Amino acid sequence: MTVSVNRVSDGALVASSTPTDGRFRFRLKRGLYDVSAISPGPPPCPPGYVCPAEGPAVVVMLCEVGETQRVRVKRHRFTRVELYVRNVCIA
Repeated sequence: MTVSVNRVSDGALVASSTPTDGRFRFRLKRGLYDVSAISPGPPPCPPGYVCPAEGPAVVVMLCEVGETQRVRVKRHRFTRVELYVRNVCIA
């Protein structure tokens, strides 16, 4: 997973991280931000295999769906954010 922070006013990406332990921390200016957990894209072709450039389309379903929260950051204050990720492939 990647955690990204986008400024709401213009949509600009202001920070991102790929935490390995599920924890993340960013130093941001005051303002309104969208903080998102983003699932990685489909895996590349495995080493030693040739991916067909043409032929039938292959659909890869991403099982992990991350949450986005809108957060207001205040000057000289910590803002706690918990993002949830769910596996939509498990019934």
